[in-house]
Amino acid sequence: TSHKRPQDAALHVLGKLSFQVVAHQKTHITSTCRPARRTGEIHITAVTPHMHRTGAHSKFVLNRTSGETITLLDQTYDYQEQRTYPLWQTSEAVLNPGESVTSTCTFDNGTDAAIFSGDLEEDEMCRMFVLAWPAGSLSSGLPFGALINQPDDLTCVEL
Repeated sequence: TSHKRPQDAALHVLGKLSFQVVAHQKTHITSTCRPARRTGEIHITAVTPHMHRTGAHSKFVLNRTSGETITLLDQTYDYQEQRTYPLWQTSEAVLNPGESVTSTCTFDNGTDAAIFSGDLEEDEMCRMFVLAWPAGSLSSGLPFGALINQPDDLTCVEL
């Protein structure tokens, strides 16, 4: 087309790569994304939490420079019914320069063994897949699927 979009959106990966879910306990894994791109607004249009079998709750919070926090997502999580939560009608889902977002995954491990982070179904994951524009604003600029297992390529995924 000769009519290009003014901005492209992308799926950004936020969360924590390395953690442990303690046996017989609830464990909260929290990570904060401080975008490197600080020259303009970042529009968050949807968030999809992803955990495995012991995932119990997901929370996604915007941290304003004023100290105010705005909870964009605070939901029970069900591995069998994973959902995407649209935020495009939420005027507060705009990240301004200097602000950050915090994602929290809560796990409820009823087993006798600790569960470690990993890619297998019996492991656990703490990811927030965030659809936002401009593309690359919440990461190093690589869209979902590009070298996803390389932590250096995802500036908003903590080790």
